[in-house]
Amino acid sequence: MTAAPTIFDLAAEQPATLIRRLEVVGELLDSTLKGPDYSLSEDKDKFDFMVDQAVGPVLDSAARAAEFLVARFDGGPTRVELKRVGLGGELFKQQKVRSMKWGTELLAVGLKDKNNDRIIPVVGKWIRKLSLDEAAQRDNILAREMSYVGPRPKAQEEFDLFRSLDPIYGPLWAEAYASMRPGETGYAQINGRGHLGSDTKGMMTIMLWDLLYNHDQSVATDTMISIKTVGKIASMHGAH
Repeated sequence: MTAAPTIFDLAAEQPATLIRRLEVVGELLDSTLKGPDYSLSEDKDKFDFMVDQAVGPVLDSAARAAEFLVARFDGGPTRVELKRVGLGGELFKQQKVRSMKWGTELLAVGLKDKNNDRIIPVVGKWIRKLSLDEAAQRDNILAREMSYVGPRPKAQEEFDLFRSLDPIYGPLWAEAYASMRPGETGYAQINGRGHLGSDTKGMMTIMLWDLLYNHDQSVATDTMISIKTVGKIASMHGAH
């Protein structure tokens, strides 16, 4: 059986259209879509444990610092709980440090919000730029609702929208997504998710990354993504 191409293979090939990319991936994955075995495996748990030992205290400190800034510049609760679709299609409450003004964060369903008037003045954009809002998700990882690496959590509205994008590859993506624990980072993050639009092309590109991660998921893949994520954050590029 021909192995499915990695994200780097597809990037080098640059097919003429995005839908053709999905067709190429779909043809290779349709009969080999991986179930939840890796997401529920001891190897995945060990990987998350090892990463948490290295970065957990840093994330806690980052979350506390961000929450202090939110309280100082905006007041109100410093965290929000966002309902997201997780493993098996079950909903869970994703933890995030608030970067939007209190009362406006609840309006977001997970799609990209470009209304800068809703961002907390002075500190909100830096909380996002440095991904400090994501630090609170350590609580979800410790609860095994998320992993350090996986597809980004989707709101139910997003999940339904992605699934409806294409009659064939939309359901294939939904099946793949629901078979994995959502992650704090993933293929989309290291390949410029922050620069993708919320239009059909942007969403289908994220769909492609998620399908490829379903095929490639392993400790080696998770390690590579984690290392590249650190580089992205350090350069403050593509965080959101």
